[in-house]
Amino acid sequence: MRHRGRTLLRALLAVFAALIAFGVTPALAAEPPATSKTVKSNGDGTYTLSLSVTGKSQASSSSSKADVIVVLDTSGSMSERADDSRQSRLSVAKSAVNSLAEQLLSNNTTENPDSVRLSLVTFADYATTRVTGTTSLSSFQRQVNRLTATGGTNWEDALATANAIQTRDGVEAYVIFVSDGNPTFRNTRGTKIWWQNRDEFEAHSSDGHRYYGTGSSDAYGLNYDYAEVQAVAIAGEGKSFFAIGAFGTVSNMQDLAAATGQTGNYYNAADSAALNAAFDNIINTITNNLTYSNVKVTDGITALTATSLGGVLLTPLLTQKPRTA
Repeated sequence: MRHRGRTLLRALLAVFAALIAFGVTPALAAEPPATSKTVKSNGDGTYTLSLSVTGKSQASSSSSKADVIVVLDTSGSMSERADDSRQSRLSVAKSAVNSLAEQLLSNNTTENPDSVRLSLVTFADYATTRVTGTTSLSSFQRQVNRLTATGGTNWEDALATANAIQTRDGVEAYVIFVSDGNPTFRNTRGTKIWWQNRDEFEAHSSDGHRYYGTGSSDAYGLNYDYAEVQAVAIAGEGKSFFAIGAFGTVSNMQDLAAATGQTGNYYNAADSAALNAAFDNIINTITNNLTYSNVKVTDGITALTATSLGGVLLTPLLTQKPRTA
């Protein structure tokens, strides 16, 4: 029995050596993997072989992508000075948006030239699409740098316009909504009750756009209510919605984030530092989501997890730690 055990052990080690020689090294590995082995008698004429392999592996993967839509308030109040800066609110916001564009578009490479695409919507009395789905940093920043502040605040049109921008199928979409004040205009008139102030239902027309409200108040909450409908529609399409209340009194912004079910994406950015911190956090969130997915590792070992030879049970316990070159 002892002789038979030694014979089986020698056969086992011979098989193991053959496996290492012919079946372990990955086809694309620059160097052979590091290996270690132990053989333990089970006391019944069988042995347990433990094999540890650490090395480079052949892998295939696909990169994630992101479509990012920045929706920026350019109403008249954005021309006011930021509380902690000599710059205007709009100037501080433009700098933050340009920094976001630079950092996100740096994820685009020769292998993945459209990993990130950016769009820009601005709004005051009504919304305007400035850039759609660009990968060009210079083109995006050129539009940002041209922005000026004037007019009221139409959240409804801003969010509807953002949601109308076509994003790619199967790609993560993000809407970053920035405003320094509650909405003062809306696109949907609504039904006036006899006792309500007619000024809140007053119609305005400009450059082919029609909108309603006083431009300075929201006495019955209609401006917000119709904006919320659009925000919920954005979330309903699976888009991430970031809501930033910047500088001013934006009590409705947190409500908007709550309505989308994404309260964790609300930021109260009362000053320049807080606004930049909010943008940094959003940049990190999007960048961290630009990971590799559908990774397939082929190492030549996995198929050997159970092998039998002449009645001897081989049970390799494989520990793989693949690392890409």
